[in-house]
Amino acid sequence: MQWISLKDKLPDDNLIVLITDGISVGISSCETDYSQEPPQRYISEEGYYIGNSPLTEVPHWMPLPEPPAE
Repeated sequence: MQWISLKDKLPDDNLIVLITDGISVGISSCETDYSQEPPQRYISEEGYYIGNSPLTEVPHWMPLPEPPAE
């Protein structure tokens, strides 16, 4: 799997994805804020993080891998 730039594509809404800033890695999802016009899509700041702290800027994401067969 390859990291995908947010400049190229956002994940589908509510899809759990891996995110990184190049130092830390986290698990989060993409959400849509319908209170804005036009609606704005963003990576949620809520999530689990491995590394220094919650990511302040998330330039890349990738889908979670398939779980093991056994």
